Amino acid sequence: MTPREWFALLREEGRRPRPPADLPDLFADRHRTGLALDALAVILSVSWAKGAGPNGWPLRELPRDEWVRLFREVGYLYGGARAPQMRPREPRTLYRSAVPEYSRGLSWTTVPSDARFYGERYDGPSACLYVIEADPEWMLARVPAHPFAPGGEYVVDIPTGAAVSLAEPARRPLTEVRQ
Repeated sequence: MTPREWFALLREEGRRPRPPADLPDLFADRHRTGLALDALAVILSVSWAKGAGPNGWPLRELPRDEWVRLFREVGYLYGGARAPQMRPREPRTLYRSAVPEYSRGLSWTTVPSDARFYGERYDGPSACLYVIEADPEWMLARVPAHPFAPGGEYVVDIPTGAAVSLAEPARRPLTEVRQ
């Protein structure tokens, strides 16, 4: 079954598909529908991007543990496709900009300025720039670099107790920004 056929089946059953919110049902139905893991990987990748949206946040669409479970079920993704051979073999230094309660979020980058850009989107308290040496086993997916995000993105499941360090405040002083 293709993703298009799955959406048609949901409509026939009177359900209105809404990825990423419907991802858990899609994964649960995969044995009944015969949807291949490769197709699920594409849907998951697109849903992650849709959840991130221009102004969205994937963790508002599904709980963190659910995202992690779904990523682990399809295996390591690279550029939206299953690619276990592309998982890094060595730890990577990654950055994330967030308020303290989200310092262990799933979305990380290799370029501090990319992380700072996202930190500047917060309306509330100032975000901080965090850094981690990410073990390859924690890495669930890689969104390759592109002109608007030179560092790309790693989707990373950081275990409790792993050291996430405060690198610096994410927002630069206004005098630095204006120069």
